[in-house]
Parts: sequence; structure tokens; C-alpha cells
Amino acid sequence: MKRGKKLFVLMAVLLALLGGTYVMKQINFEGEEPEETEAAEEVVIFAATEEEITQIAWTLGDVTLTFTQTEEGWEYLEDENFPVDNDMMVNVLAKLEKLSSTKTIENAADLAEYGLDEPVVKINVTTDKNSEILIGDKSALGGYYASLGDGNVYLIEEAVKNMFSKELYDLVLEEEIPDMSTVLEIGAKTDTSELSIIYREEAGITYSDEYVWYWKNGENYLALDNELTESLLETISGISWEECVNYHADVEELNEYGLSTPVLTLNVSY
Repeated sequence: MKRGKKLFVLMAVLLALLGGTYVMKQINFEGEEPEETEAAEEVVIFAATEEEITQIAWTLGDVTLTFTQTEEGWEYLEDENFPVDNDMMVNVLAKLEKLSSTKTIENAADLAEYGLDEPVVKINVTTDKNSEILIGDKSALGGYYASLGDGNVYLIEEAVKNMFSKELYDLVLEEEIPDMSTVLEIGAKTDTSELSIIYREEAGITYSDEYVWYWKNGENYLALDNELTESLLETISGISWEECVNYHADVEELNEYGLSTPVLTLNVSY
């Protein structure tokens, strides 16, 4: 075989091998889509700061919560007595400062395909104009589908949907429990008994100044174990709320909760 012909055959074989290698790379033996090498670019689809928002409302099912911004902070439109946790509102509205999408489906033919015909959350934002954001189904890609009424469908992060799924009592400003690290006296009262524990250093009440806690019974004082009393104090100072069940209880409601005639009244001087 002539040298030129041999060279031609070798080149053909080489090209065939390279082609086979390329085909092998394209085959996915696990039946999965090739992974994207670059992260999807985020696009800001809505932006409004807390200062720009004068009113915000979101609807979950049949319930709509509407809040208006005043000079004193945020106010629940349905009841001005409701104590709004302004810090929580700041966290909620922070999701609208730069609402981004990682995927855009332009001119979506059927919004029902993305759950946007019956959105799980509907957000109405009032700035110098009115804007509506609908959140529909969860995507298999992660995140939720959303619509701004421009014909497009956007993919937004799940945290936005979660933040605007808060119910009214999630936004209540709970009464602050004071820091009672320096307690001077504890008074406990029931229907049948009354107890008073006082703190006194070097009081000369007992034979030893090591005792600082005393049970006061009329004019008499009984020294108490320091460690056990400190343990009691930790229990009292560690009180925390489970949840708020009523933010503006009247006399009748207090009676229903048993607070008109409490089983225990605790007074702490600190």
C-alpha cells in the first residue's frame, strides 16, 4: 500500500475513534439529563423597600391580612388594637426588596398549568402604584411559580412563599418578659396561702451571714437553702411564652381563661 493511502486510512480510523468517543460522552446511562455547568442567572422581577410600601396585604385561602404603615409603625387594618411586631414585618417585607427569578417562562399559554389560576398566596403591594404577585404550585426544580400579571411565569425561591404564609398571630408583638437577674423579693399568693421570700446580705438574722435568702412569715424569718432558692429563681426568670392566644382580652374572656380568679399570683421585685 502506498504511503499516502496508508496515511489516509489511519486518519479515517482516528476520526472514527474520536467520533465514537464523542457519542459515548453524550450517552447518559442513568437516563438523566446532563447537569448544567453554569448556575441560572437571577433576574429581579420586583423591587420595593419598606419605606416605599404604604400598604401590604396577602391572602391565604379565604383569609386576607392587610397592614398599613403609619408614623408609629405598622398597623393591622382590621383592628388597631392588634400589636404588630414591626421587626417581623421588616423581615417579611425584606423579601420584596429584591424579588428575583431564576427561570422565566415567557408568554405562558396556561397559568393553570403552574397553579396560578388558584394561587396559594396572593400578595398586594401598594407603593406609588398597586402591584399584585401571585404564587402558585411548587416546581420540581425547587422554588415556586409566580406571576406579576405580565403574561410571564417566574420561578422564585420557596422562602418568599413561606414568609407570606404567616397568619395573624405569627405577627403579634408579645409582651416582653423583663430581665429578672437581680431579684430582691418574691411573693406568691393563692386562695389559701401566701409566701414571701426576701434577699438580704449580712442581715444578721441568723447565726451565719452565708444565708442570703429568707422566708418571711409575719415578723419571723427562716433561712433558706441558697442553691435551692437560686434554682427557684432560674425557673421564674426562665418563663417564656408558648404562643399568644388573645391580644386584647376583655373581662369575660379573662374569666374564660381563669385569669379573673387566678390559681396563683406571682410578684417579683427586682
